[in-house]
Amino acid sequence: MLAPGLLIGLVENVVEDLRFEDTVSDYIITGADGVELSENKFMVTKENAFISLKTDCIGRVERSFGFENLWYEGEKNTFVKITDGIISKKIEIKSDKDPQYVNIHKFLCNLGYSESHGNSYKIIFSSPGVYTFDSIKIYNQPLEGIKGWVEERKNAKIEYSFGEDSIHIQADTDKNGILYISVPYSIGWEAYINGEKIEILKVNGFGMGICMGEGKHVVEFQYHTPYMRLGMMLMFTGIIACSVILVYDIKEKRAASIG
Repeated sequence: MLAPGLLIGLVENVVEDLRFEDTVSDYIITGADGVELSENKFMVTKENAFISLKTDCIGRVERSFGFENLWYEGEKNTFVKITDGIISKKIEIKSDKDPQYVNIHKFLCNLGYSESHGNSYKIIFSSPGVYTFDSIKIYNQPLEGIKGWVEERKNAKIEYSFGEDSIHIQADTDKNGILYISVPYSIGWEAYINGEKIEILKVNGFGMGICMGEGKHVVEFQYHTPYMRLGMMLMFTGIIACSVILVYDIKEKRAASIG
């Protein structure tokens, strides 16, 4: 389990505090094998067909290929692979005939960080069919600023401990923020700041967070199995109901035997 951390600046002025430093590289299509090109459409005629791209060389960045509104018309799922001849990554595009089809059409294929990304790439299509899209972009994300961002978020003093089905945190911060813990969000959790119950937010699609003002705070997260109390109440209600019915049935049988 990762240590709790305070994410600063997420309570107020959210939009103003966001910083985007990625750039987009231009490219040209220099060749194709087994792919017929038209505006926003690739008609792939054979397995492992590909197009070749030329773009700029760039270093000390994380490079990704982004596909906006990418659709595949085919009987089965397919893969699209991006490679520079050394690094290869692929994404899966599910056919709408697949039982697990989830209507996802925005993809980001991350080729990772490199001191020197090349300028030549291939996009390889594993299956024949028609691929349509709104745009394909090459993103470059510098990583030099990440260390500074991490340090910015360390200005809160946090101590924590774990109990049985509970997490205890003491925090001291000079700014409003969101206290984030990397524990999966669940409706079974309850949170208290200085003894007062507070709403738990689902953060980053995974963890839990609570809004917290500046100053010193004692925070406690408590976990209760969801619906356990309701289940226990229903169980005891069922036992009582069965007992009443059983007693009534015994009395009825006795009355019938006496009569």
